[in-house]
This record gives sequence, structure tokens and C-alpha cells, in this order.
Amino acid sequence: MKASTQARRLSLLFLMGLGVFRSAGQTPIIAAGDPVIAFDEDTASNSSYPGGESPNLAIDGSTATKYLNFGRENSGIIITPAFGPSVLRSFAITTANDAPERDPASVIIYGTNETIVSIDNSAGAGESWTRLAELPLALSIDRFMAMTPVDVTNNESFSSYKFVFPTMKGPGHNSMQIAELQAWDESNGQGQAIFGPADSALAIHESTPESSFPLAEGPDYLFDGLTSTKYLNFGRENSGFIVSPSIGPSVAGSFILSTANDFEGRDPVGWKLFGTNAEIVTESNGTGQDEPWTLIAEGRLEPPIERFAAAPQVFFENAASYTSYKFLVTEVRGSLENSTQYSEFQLFGAETAGRIVISAISLDQQGNEATITWDAPSGGLYQLESSVDLIDWGNLVATGLQVENDGVFSFQPPTGGKVFYRIVADSGN
Repeated sequence: MKASTQARRLSLLFLMGLGVFRSAGQTPIIAAGDPVIAFDEDTASNSSYPGGESPNLAIDGSTATKYLNFGRENSGIIITPAFGPSVLRSFAITTANDAPERDPASVIIYGTNETIVSIDNSAGAGESWTRLAELPLALSIDRFMAMTPVDVTNNESFSSYKFVFPTMKGPGHNSMQIAELQAWDESNGQGQAIFGPADSALAIHESTPESSFPLAEGPDYLFDGLTSTKYLNFGRENSGFIVSPSIGPSVAGSFILSTANDFEGRDPVGWKLFGTNAEIVTESNGTGQDEPWTLIAEGRLEPPIERFAAAPQVFFENAASYTSYKFLVTEVRGSLENSTQYSEFQLFGAETAGRIVISAISLDQQGNEATITWDAPSGGLYQLESSVDLIDWGNLVATGLQVENDGVFSFQPPTGGKVFYRIVADSGN
């Protein structure tokens, strides 16, 4: 399955100076408002923190300091208490100084007795971990405020603990932050405190899809009909979108993509298109691999350097019907850009049932008669036109043609230079 650009769309076949034109469908498949999600197949740990907001400051006993991680969702901390193994039965978190949207909204707690081999700012996956609890958090809107201790059902002793924060209060946050984290070996915050300033603390961020986009540059802007808006994904290569057209099952045969406002280095140049009839269960900014996908076509784009401009229409062979499509960017034009972007995207139906196709053209040995083999929907009338430049099709060769005699039509060709032919619906009918 190979894609073709606008030039190849003409599907020109030269036999003794004659050309062939093949038409294609133009029915749009995607409409504004169709369900669409962003994805990126790549996963990575993006843990990082400012020099004065390191993880050990979450257990230093002071609310004047804090631990901040730019990994945002799924960031967290690994703590190894200096005094050895303990049984964690309750915990509490204290909010930091600013930006309540950075507060964790949920937590997953793990324990291990293995030696910690994970390093700072890693995924924290170098050990085998036992999940102790997964809980929602209701941190106060007030700053420097400790939550009421939350109990954990656990009677097992561990030498290290991992806290992962899957969700933030948000929206609009750029990080996760906490001022203090404390745990106890009894319920309700009673008993011995487990964490202290002498403990080892590591910043972590579980490997997650690299897909993310600015608030006003999501994938839904691809279908709004405006090149002044755009979809931008910081995942760069291997990012894209999944769309489920509201028209239902469709047979895609081509697409058009338009460039966005800035930085031509962000333009997609390599692509793959997939289809599925399964229910879409991938979450927004997931990996896009939670459904069974069939590769429809792949290839390279030729986007213009001009901004807000449509790339040549890309055609591909496809006869299968799908309810959802996945468009994957495999390569961007520039090597130093931090994202990929495009302003508009549209799939068009293959419309194989309504396509006019010239499959062969030949001349007799004397060159006095040309024969065209063609096919089109039966019951209609068609006309044969010629052109010397593929622009002016004003020369009418024959009218009133019907699909009969196995779609074969013979005529006397003009003499001299190269000539192109096409068959279209008869303009007089």
C-alpha cells in the first residue's frame, strides 16, 4: 500500500505519446466535533526539579520548603527510612506555598524490601514493589495546611516506600508539589513517625506517554476549518491523533494536511494511517495502542514551506471500511524542534463505486486508431476529453459514451506531440 502525491494522483500512463487520467473521490469523512484524542506511542520518565525544591525537602519537617516535580502527573518520591523497616499504617501530606492546581489529587503507595537501585529523576522501576493503597486526596485549598491523616490497611513491614501521584488538582498546572509528607506505624497518625530529614529521598516520574499539548492547541482544532488554529503535540515523532467520524463506517482513500503558523521544522513529513472497528479505549494523551489497529497506508508528505498552506493531497489504495482512524507522525521536517504541529486535516472517501478509471490505452501498429479500456458506474453517459498540458481540457473527442462492450472505446487520435486523455461524466446530461 503506497501513498501518492498530487502529481501521482493523475496516475499518468504514457504509451506512444498518450496519457491516462484517473479520477478520485472527494467526500470528506471527518466533521467538526467528531470525537478525537491525542496520543504518543513513546513513553519516558520526565522527572526534574529546581535546585531548591528537591525531594528531601518533603521530609525535612519544615512547611517553608517544598518538593516540586515538573513531571506533573505520575511523579512522586521514593523514601528509605534511616532507622530501617517499618509498617506504614497512616500518612498525611501538607500543601506547599502556592498554586493549588499543583496539589496531588490522588496517590498510590508501594513498599519494598529490596535494595533501592533506582536513581534520582528516574522512573522508579528498578525494584519490585508491593502496592499498599490507591486513594483519592482532598488537600486543602489553604496553603501550608496538613491533611487529616489517612489510614492504610497494611500489616507488612517494608524498608522503603514509594508514593506516586497519578492526578493533580489542575487544570493549567506545570508541576506537582508538596511541602511535607509523613507516615506513621499506627492508624490516625499515631505511633512512631516513619520519615525524617536523615532519610534517603529520590524524585521519580513513572514512564508515561510523551503526548501533551497546550490548552488551546488540541487535536480538535484540526477539524474546525480554520488554518489560524492548530494541533501541537510535544511528543514530536510517533505522536498523532485518533478520530471516530460521526458519519460511521467509511472507506478512506486520501487526506489533506495543512501547515500551521510557525516553524516549518515542526511540519510532519513521515506518516502512517491506521483503521479499526473496535471501541476506542485509549485515554487522551495515551499511547494509542489499546485497540487492534490495521495499517492502511504509510509514506512521506511534501508540505509547503509556506504557512497556513495545504500540502498536496495524498492518495492511497484502500477498500476496507473503518469506524475510527489513527494518524501517526513518524518524522518531522526539523531535527531541533520540540514538537510537531499542523493546522487542518481531512480524510476523504475512496468512493470506489463511483470512480471513473482508465485502465489501459493503446495504439494500433499504424497509429491510426487508439483504444481506451475504462470503467465507471453503469447507467450514465460519459465523454472523452483530451489535453496537451493537463490544464486545458477544452478538446472534446467523443460524447454519449456508455459503459458497454467491456468498457472499450476506439477513436482516431490526433497526430504529433504528447496528448493526455480523461473520461468524465457527460456535461450535456
